Amino acid sequence: MNTLSTKNNRLVSPDELSKIIHRSRVTIWRWVKLDILPSPVRIQGAILGWKPDVIEQWLDDNSH
Repeated sequence: MNTLSTKNNRLVSPDELSKIIHRSRVTIWRWVKLDILPSPVRIQGAILGWKPDVIEQWLDDNSH
């Protein structure tokens, strides 16, 4: 089931991801550093976020 937007150019922002996984932005960046969460991608050197399919897969893999 795809619960995130599937627009090709859309990225999930750190704020959106925080709301999706119910964790603070600090926790998100800590988890990225610890390789718990996948690293975000940067587009045009400025826009930082995660591809929706990457987050969907991570959520599927980490739902217990």
